[in-house]
Amino acid sequence: MRILSVEVEQYKGVAGPLTLTFAAGLNVIYGPNEIGKSTLLAAIWDALTLTARGETARHRAIKPHGDGRPRVKVVFVRGGVTYTVEKLFAGAAASKSALRVSSPKDGVVELAGTEAEERLRGVLGVGETARSGELKPEDQGVWPLVRVMQGESGRSPNEDVKTEAARASLGERLASMSGAVLGGEGAEELLQKVRTEYLRHYTEGGQLVKRADAPMVKATSAAAAAKAERDRLRDQLKEHDAAVDRHARLEQDLDRLRREQPRLDERHRAAQSEVMRIQKLKDGLGELDARRGQVEAEAQLLASTQRQREALLAESAEAESAAPALTQRHAQAQEDVARAEARLPPQRAEVQSRRVAFERAGRLCRRLRAHRETLDAAEAQRVDQERLRRALAAKEQRVASEAEQRALRPDDAGLSRLEALQADALKHTSRLEGAAATLVLTALRPFTLIDERGERTMSAGESATIHAVEPETITVGDVVALGLRPGGADLHKLREAAHDAKHTLRAALQAEGHKTIEEAREAAQRRREIEARLTEAQAKLREIAPKGLPALEEELNQRDAAARRAQQARDACSEPGDPPLPERSELGARLNEAEQHERDAQLALDEVRDALVREEANLKGLLTDATQSAKASAEASARVERLRLQLAAHRAEHGVDSALSAKLEQKLSAEQRAVAEHQKLVRALAELHPRAG
Repeated sequence: MRILSVEVEQYKGVAGPLTLTFAAGLNVIYGPNEIGKSTLLAAIWDALTLTARGETARHRAIKPHGDGRPRVKVVFVRGGVTYTVEKLFAGAAASKSALRVSSPKDGVVELAGTEAEERLRGVLGVGETARSGELKPEDQGVWPLVRVMQGESGRSPNEDVKTEAARASLGERLASMSGAVLGGEGAEELLQKVRTEYLRHYTEGGQLVKRADAPMVKATSAAAAAKAERDRLRDQLKEHDAAVDRHARLEQDLDRLRREQPRLDERHRAAQSEVMRIQKLKDGLGELDARRGQVEAEAQLLASTQRQREALLAESAEAESAAPALTQRHAQAQEDVARAEARLPPQRAEVQSRRVAFERAGRLCRRLRAHRETLDAAEAQRVDQERLRRALAAKEQRVASEAEQRALRPDDAGLSRLEALQADALKHTSRLEGAAATLVLTALRPFTLIDERGERTMSAGESATIHAVEPETITVGDVVALGLRPGGADLHKLREAAHDAKHTLRAALQAEGHKTIEEAREAAQRRREIEARLTEAQAKLREIAPKGLPALEEELNQRDAAARRAQQARDACSEPGDPPLPERSELGARLNEAEQHERDAQLALDEVRDALVREEANLKGLLTDATQSAKASAEASARVERLRLQLAAHRAEHGVDSALSAKLEQKLSAEQRAVAEHQKLVRALAELHPRAG
């Protein structure tokens, strides 16, 4: 097998389309890491082994990073036949598999879908497990020798040919593929050399040989030592490069500082002198700020005190003027409450009388409705019981048909198997009869014919046809003896095959309980008729009980429970002295009359109840107003007394109104003088050094 070309598009990280053509002999694909070498090999492998349609983890892994549908096309030659495989991996709906076979003998054959994938597996010699792209060991054939998966190059080779049987099978495959060069005795010698070399590195169990002089141990130790030395030198080189860079930067900084040193010294001395002058001004400004802050705080405190005094005076005047009105409002609210309370008792008695009449009418309606539900439940019970009876009869018919069907054999599959065995027996019998020898003798003169069937005399012109199925000798008079050997060397095999076919047919008929194929056909026909009756019974049962017989029985139980509940509800609504319940013919009119009476009683009850609710709401509002007016009157009196006490305490602490105003004017004048002096000092500091302000 040789791969001629491959096309890859939208596969993992390969956007493509990418087309590669391979030459005869060795082809090498090289490049840096993560460029797509392994992706290309994986695409070829998936095109040859993975089904196009599927949602496995491997199918999801081959999807491109963006939107797109993976497509791979591989052209290869095997046994002089060219195969073109093209697969589109696009999920369950749009996936496609195509195989084009070009043969000098058969021409061009194109296959698609499942047929194409099965033909491809047959060409490659892999099993059914190739559908998912991962081959089980028993289905791999020689593939592990021609393809090594990335990351598995260090795996023990003994895992693929551990047993003698596996090595023998490998030898046979190599011989069939490459002739005696790699198969037969040459293969055994080659495998023995490989095994000798293998045991230098691995044990029989596939483990690495761990002796100190073992090649793999030496190589591993040397590699580890070399890697450690390489890492150590690499770290030293990084540290040296970093030290060189730091030294160069420090030399540059030192040269720049040396050149700027005289100018920086001069600027430093001038700055020190200016800083001293600025600091003196700032000290004076800080003292002034402290004095101004103290004056401002005292002025704000006096202003706040003045505002408190004014607010207390205004609030006290307002409270004294509002108190008489609140007292008068409270007296009026108490009179309104007394008048509203006198109107409530008659209205409550009327509501109670209307409620009793409404409840009596409602009880009559509930009693009549419960009576109607009782009658309806009884009728539903009767209907459901009839349905249950018919369903049970249909079920018994179905059970009887199923028992009769189980007793009849064969079914359609068994009959097809018997007819196939009969056709096979007839085929072998026909082959046996076709292999017999036929000899036609025509007498030219009278003679005696002797064979295994006996002796007879033939007259001139008489003909005889001899059909021989067994070797025999025929004597024609005393002139010649003819030996017939019908069928040649295959006659015995044909006879055994015909005997075995007839025996197999008889055994199959006996297993089904019949002597002839006609009896089996008749039994199968009766079985089909019973199946038709079963279908009819099942349809009838579904018509009677769509949800099944248990559901019908459960429905009947629910009907019984509903009937009992209706009876209990009717009894609960009945009292001694109630009139007898009407018949069904009169029930509708009686119920309509009772419901109309209930509605009239409801309207009358709602009317008097609404009037009572309005009166109670009015009383509640009056009580709320009386309570609020009493509370407001008490709060107003308490507020007036509290404000008088606060105003007296404020005057005792801060003096009378005229003394507090004079003190505030004095502090405001002092604050203005401090602000003017502060602004003057700030201007002087800004003129001395602009950035200092």
